Amino acid sequence: MEFQVKIAGFLSGIKPVFEVATKGAVKEFDGVNKINISAEKDSIELSSFNGRMSIKNKLSDLSLSDLDYKLTTNGTTTVNVKDLLNVLDSFNPTETIVVNLNTSTDGKTKELVFTQKNDKEQFQSLPCYDAVVSLPQVATKFEKEIEIDKNIFISSNKKVFFAVGFEQHREQYLYWVLRTDKGKARFVAGSGGRFAILELDGKDIVSNIGKAVDMLFPKESTPILNNVLSYIDAERITIKQSDPSATDGSPYQILISSDDVEVCLVAMNPDIKWINENDFISAVYNTKLITKVSELEYAGKGVVATFSEEMRKEHHPHKATVEVDSTKKYIAVKTNNVMKSLRKVSIIDDKSTVPTQGNFTFNCASVYLNELANYATDKNGYIQIETNKDIDPSNRFTKVVVIRYYATDKVVDKASDLKTTNDALGLSESFTIFFSKLVD
Repeated sequence: MEFQVKIAGFLSGIKPVFEVATKGAVKEFDGVNKINISAEKDSIELSSFNGRMSIKNKLSDLSLSDLDYKLTTNGTTTVNVKDLLNVLDSFNPTETIVVNLNTSTDGKTKELVFTQKNDKEQFQSLPCYDAVVSLPQVATKFEKEIEIDKNIFISSNKKVFFAVGFEQHREQYLYWVLRTDKGKARFVAGSGGRFAILELDGKDIVSNIGKAVDMLFPKESTPILNNVLSYIDAERITIKQSDPSATDGSPYQILISSDDVEVCLVAMNPDIKWINENDFISAVYNTKLITKVSELEYAGKGVVATFSEEMRKEHHPHKATVEVDSTKKYIAVKTNNVMKSLRKVSIIDDKSTVPTQGNFTFNCASVYLNELANYATDKNGYIQIETNKDIDPSNRFTKVVVIRYYATDKVVDKASDLKTTNDALGLSESFTIFFSKLVD
């Protein structure tokens, strides 16, 4: 194998493959830190597999302006990707190098030699592995397919990712959900106790939609996938999900591709079932309150400040009590542990279909209150809080608190009106968080 390539272009092509090879791998997986290099007639294909995600990146002069690729002899080999980057970083990025695959006289060892094109006395060498990294077989048939704006996909899953679960025995919440329909995309993540929902409307968000499509993406692979996608120039990506009952020998998978990059997610459970979050965000709640994000921010910080280091080390649950007094027009947020706190948040407007005299109270995890301001786009804006004043243990909707962003200073009855519009992108966005109340 021998080819010529410019350092800058070669490095840019390696970066997305580096993400897969070095991060999020299955423990002790053989492909960790390894990259396959295949020199072909018009392109170099770089590939890797970490046990959960594989990637193929095809580098050519058509896709990279600073590659300057010329093939002498084709071939394939595998090297350590970290060592490869160190070797390439030792050259000036504007330089062109010649890459040769050399084999020892006894045929037992191989190495790549990187030589400056203009001064063949200057070189670096890198040992090769005996075997290439095997990639999972790509499915021949897919039951779901969408095309989506790449940057919207990245920014939207990042916005809800904080809510993804962490408990291994609640496997469904180690996935987040993408629900799409014509002109609509919804990104949902949750842990069972708290959920985040971002809903987008706009004709150019998704395409190839003949019917509503739901896909579940695994937590472990999502940050790496976002990093990979951020390195590629494509404006839109195609996402396909295979049929779990396929008989072609391929594993259940989600395939994400652009013109030159193909990412395959595997090691997923096709039998995962998720809740219907729409039941909660579309339910009618008898009490609605408006408050300012800025006031809630400091009340949340005050609550979390009582969660001492000793309590954290002992893994004690940390509970906050919320007392709503619509007569005095404030919400009192309290904690009553070794460290105590009482903070007041003004009620700007409220509306209830049940008697509002006196207080009603509920408990919740303190971390949920602290998060509410963190995820507001406008820290000087408003949020609408919805719940049921009277808790009925037999009714699951009385156990929930719903937070709707992009509110005004007046209660809005129709939840779909609580949204913001981006005229430049031609889309509207609504963002909702809901969490469970704690029972005494």
